[in-house]
Amino acid sequence: MIRSLRIHGYRCFSEFRVQGLARVNLLVGKNNCGKTAFLEAVELLTAPSPVRSVVSILARRNEFTYGTISDRRVREYEVAHLFPGHDLRLGSQFDIEAATDDARMFVSCCVELIEPDKEDSLFEGEELVHEPLGVVASSSRLDGSERVRLTPRGSLSEPLRRLPWRQPTESQVNLFLAPGSLDAAEVANHWGEIALNPEEELVLDAVRILHPGIEKLAFVGESSHYGRRRGGMVVKLEGSTLRVPIGSLGDGVWRMLALALALVRCRGGVLLVDEIDTGFHFGVMEDMWRMVLDTARRLDIQVFATTHSSDCVTSLARICDDCVSGEVSLQRIEPERGEAVSFSQDQIRVAAENQIEVR
Repeated sequence: MIRSLRIHGYRCFSEFRVQGLARVNLLVGKNNCGKTAFLEAVELLTAPSPVRSVVSILARRNEFTYGTISDRRVREYEVAHLFPGHDLRLGSQFDIEAATDDARMFVSCCVELIEPDKEDSLFEGEELVHEPLGVVASSSRLDGSERVRLTPRGSLSEPLRRLPWRQPTESQVNLFLAPGSLDAAEVANHWGEIALNPEEELVLDAVRILHPGIEKLAFVGESSHYGRRRGGMVVKLEGSTLRVPIGSLGDGVWRMLALALALVRCRGGVLLVDEIDTGFHFGVMEDMWRMVLDTARRLDIQVFATTHSSDCVTSLARICDDCVSGEVSLQRIEPERGEAVSFSQDQIRVAAENQIEVR
């Protein structure tokens, strides 16, 4: 489990440290202070392939344009946005390192000169407008390093067929749940991994927090009838024989389904949730936190989540009485301080009882 983290040269963080991390960690702070960037730093640190994670991160933020390579229109992922000041140049570098219960973890990504590979036809016919730059990534999870050339415009470009891809077979080492939740294809994929297994009941219990009348969940395949956003997932309600599309029950149920599925797919790993309170009424947040903590304990998961909501913080404080020491932390992100303001679970509870603002 990650106990402390240091970020150097990633996005808004020139130099930043976080101490006192726990099993469940809630990140707070003003807009554009770096809460999502902190989640990304943990994602990069725990990823099987740092460069693949870079692409996922840039895609999630729509930090790409379209270019043409060998008469093909392709996405170009703009690596410059990963560095302070959006400054991409030779020597641009970020480093992330962490102390865990029993080891040190690190990931480093640097822009270096990489000579063209004679066997690489990806850039055939392209005129270089600068020296041949590339991204070189190393990590405590890698043997050696990943080296990938940038396009003439300084981007990572599709197709990324030459990147190494290390995918765990049974569960994911990390999973990022964005405010937009999971789409139908992602839900179908995760549900297929747990259907008819004990984890299925965990997910059912989670969605019953919002709708106690749900008896069963099933994936019946995408179709135009169900639509792409909430496609294919149906429920059986108590006292009814109808198959009800889950979208009929509101966005909160879908969000809870996505959160529970993400948790059970991260057994032994890390779950990253941006704006965890999205779609939830304050009246269900305490039960949501209990579900998150109980599942994290059972499946040995470390959770990092962000919020802007005082109700979310107060609800987390209410479950602290049932926690053992070191299970919950709150971290206020203030990049200009160089270090997060860390609150233990006792301090979270006292702050909530005395209506002290910690966000």
